[in-house]
Amino acid sequence: MTLADASAFTSLFRDAYKKCFGHPLQTPLSETESKLFCNQILEHSGLVIGAKSMKNYSVYIVNNTPDKQENPSIATLDTLARYV
Repeated sequence: MTLADASAFTSLFRDAYKKCFGHPLQTPLSETESKLFCNQILEHSGLVIGAKSMKNYSVYIVNNTPDKQENPSIATLDTLARYV
């Protein structure tokens, strides 16, 4: 994922998180939060993102570790964009 793509994904994920929980992302998602987040996305968009993926994405975004890369699919990006 290019730097621009990573920045866009991070922004989109943070916007979706804020819409769901009402506050900015500060710590990685717990298992329960991840499932709630995915259920909210499903209810509002009719589309599914896996809870484990969402949890991994939150770890990637919060910790911002360069050695661990995430590469969300176009479908995932589309689902987050539709939710936001």
